[in-house]
Amino acid sequence: MKDDFTDIHHHLMYGMDDGPATLQEAQAMVRAAGEDGIRKLVVTPHVAPGRARFEYGLFLERLERLKDCAGREGVVLKPGAEIFFTEATVRHLRDQRVPTLADTRYVLVEFSPDIPYPEMLVAAESLLIGGYIPFLAHIERYQCLVSRPQRVLELKRQLSARCQINCSTVVQGRGFTVNRFCRKLLEDGLIDAVATDAHNVGSRPVMMSAAYRVLTKRFGLAYARYLTGAGGGVFS
Repeated sequence: MKDDFTDIHHHLMYGMDDGPATLQEAQAMVRAAGEDGIRKLVVTPHVAPGRARFEYGLFLERLERLKDCAGREGVVLKPGAEIFFTEATVRHLRDQRVPTLADTRYVLVEFSPDIPYPEMLVAAESLLIGGYIPFLAHIERYQCLVSRPQRVLELKRQLSARCQINCSTVVQGRGFTVNRFCRKLLEDGLIDAVATDAHNVGSRPVMMSAAYRVLTKRFGLAYARYLTGAGGGVFS
């Protein structure tokens, strides 16, 4: 029997992102998520406040349409976004022009892979001052953190940041250096969520149950359940 997973990073929204182009493709993704044991799913299209228009009303309209299919698969959908941090991010969040993660104070935020660490600190601090908790998407992609893992602890201690890595990284790896970085953070309990970052059912599918098996074997059942939301996770 599969655990009930929570996926906080999933590009399910159709026609507005780089995931599924059609409702039918999105429905196939919902079915795949349900079959993989995902019971709560946050829909997180890419958003770049102030740089590209985000049609929030259309997003909510299509989310409601997807909920019908999701309900039949036993999956609960919640609104969210993967926000590329810009100087307009906090303002757009306050004006409710972009969604937080599942209507919480958490904000799934991403940066350019080569962002300098001081810029990341300033961004995280501005979110915290604005009343939000930064949730760093796929932190294994940021060279400023991979090169100095101790910075992750600084972000968590000083700015209450939360950290997410992708299921594909857990299952397939991303090379020696990144694998060592992720293993160190997982051993130290510094990762808060593993998520699929799914975009389709082919090249970028869900891998939550596979990641769960790897995490359980390497880091224990309790932490695996926390990371995948089976044990409540960071939203509990």
